[in-house]
Amino acid sequence: MIYDQATTVDIPQIKALYQELTQRIHELEPDFFKDAQQRNSFFEEMILSKNSDILIVKDGANLVGLAIIQLQETPDYPIFEKHTFCYCLDLVVTKDYRAQGIASKLLSQIEEWAYQKKAEYIELSVLNKNKNAFNLYQSTGFLEKMTTLYKKVDKK
Repeated sequence: MIYDQATTVDIPQIKALYQELTQRIHELEPDFFKDAQQRNSFFEEMILSKNSDILIVKDGANLVGLAIIQLQETPDYPIFEKHTFCYCLDLVVTKDYRAQGIASKLLSQIEEWAYQKKAEYIELSVLNKNKNAFNLYQSTGFLEKMTTLYKKVDKK
């Protein structure tokens, strides 16, 4: 396996693998997520910006995993402590390559990237129904910080 930073040449394969992710999150939460295509411009921006990256994993010429990460800062509100952090927007490993340590290695790569960017911590979100991802993140040292709740409005 080769772990690397994506270039714009990788976008077609990134887009195909990202589609696996969008299908999966749509299956888990169809009321909130569409099974839709991401725009090429989004991937280009993540690759070309100095404050974001797409980390990739290839088996030969085939893309089998990716993580989209971005350097962010806490909002400039009086109640927030000021922090610079790495936000992992998405992490996906193609189905046939799961449970082989690829996601754990990607998380290590994210931590190294965050360290190089002088981020204080890494933050990510995970769907409650995605138990495998939740367990992976906890097993690699991630802690729960906040829970988002929602309630549908009853139509009377």
